[in-house]
This record gives sequence, structure tokens and C-alpha cells, in this order.
Amino acid sequence: MPRRDAPEPLLNSRRVLRMPDPRRVWKADEIVKLKAMAGKEPGERIAAELGRTLAAVQTEASKLGLSLRTKRRSRSTQTADGASAGSVP
Repeated sequence: MPRRDAPEPLLNSRRVLRMPDPRRVWKADEIVKLKAMAGKEPGERIAAELGRTLAAVQTEASKLGLSLRTKRRSRSTQTADGASAGSVP
């Protein structure tokens, strides 16, 4: 019995059965969002926002030369109200 979630085979122009390509092409607006969020948001959050897997986001970021590494704020530079020490109120 075939799985329900398995894609149906397709016939190409030579009438040969083939499986559809499961990869989604990155659209321009997704790339803009990825560039805006890279380095500011964790990769998991970017993936959720874009509706993609973390691996897909990491791969595309690498192709674009983007780093997904976020800078950690040290606790000593934050005050009790969450503002950074040395910031102007």
C-alpha cells in the first residue's frame, strides 16, 4: 500500500516516470527576509518565519555568504530593566 504523503510520479516529455523535485526555489522576498534577519535572530526563528527547515535556511545563508550566528549579550552589560549599560535613556 503506498504512503499517502508520498508524491505521485510524473511523466516527463519522453513519457518516462520521474518523481517531482521536492525542493522549493527561494523567492526574492524570502531572501530579503533572510538577509534582514541573519545575525539578529536565531536560525530556528528564521526557519519558522520563512516556513522552511533549519537546514534549508543554513544552506541558503551559506550560499549568500551570510552568518546565522547571533551575538550573545553578556549579563554584565544589561541593567535590571533590560537596557544595555551605557545606553542613553
